[in-house]
Amino acid sequence: MPYTTASSMDVRAVRVATGSIGATGEADITVTFPTAFPDTNYTATAIVEIDDPGESLRVRRMRVKTADSCVVNVVNNAITSRTGTLHVIAIHD
Repeated sequence: MPYTTASSMDVRAVRVATGSIGATGEADITVTFPTAFPDTNYTATAIVEIDDPGESLRVRRMRVKTADSCVVNVVNNAITSRTGTLHVIAIHD
């Protein structure tokens, strides 16, 4: 891939609430981009921000990618319900 400057990159950044994820449970969270990519040729990364200490919520995997959204699987390793903020950054290839 040729070198690309930051100003010419096609990037999407989205934050969404995870909602409450039950103890030792998981949730598929749909993240919709404000503007769709032209296709599914993009690279996405996700991380969960939480207020409590420890690593109770974590991203397991990205399950589905479409031009206008992706579905991220988030796991709760805690013994009680947790909520967080899912951050997704996607860059068109």
